[in-house]
Amino acid sequence: MSQVDIPPLPERSGQLLRQALQQRFDRSGDGGAKLYELVVSYGVQGEGIAIERANSVATRVRLVGNASWSLVSADAQRRTLTSGRARAYDAFNPIDSQYFYTDLANEQTQQRLAQEVADQISLQLAGYFRQHPTGG
Repeated sequence: MSQVDIPPLPERSGQLLRQALQQRFDRSGDGGAKLYELVVSYGVQGEGIAIERANSVATRVRLVGNASWSLVSADAQRRTLTSGRARAYDAFNPIDSQYFYTDLANEQTQQRLAQEVADQISLQLAGYFRQHPTGG
């Protein structure tokens, strides 16, 4: 999987996912030729899941990371070899009077989401490469 290039992804959540994928794919560090490109669309959505009755403030926020991806050949034909989806859920407790704590908790939760989504994508790609040792 070290022959898979991962183009930059938009937003901070995309950067976290790209870093997580790169850690899993490039084990050699040689920067050799890339035969494939992993095209990923990734987004994180949040929702309050524990709401105080008195003032309607969310005391728990759930984040959902959704990714759809395609493995494309890096040759002139740019054939789609396989594709898939990955999804992860996580949550944190925002503290109204502690902005920096809430910001840090959100960042850590997004990092965990990116790690989980990267694990799912890696496993799906490993299955593809196991079935298609020559790359399809």
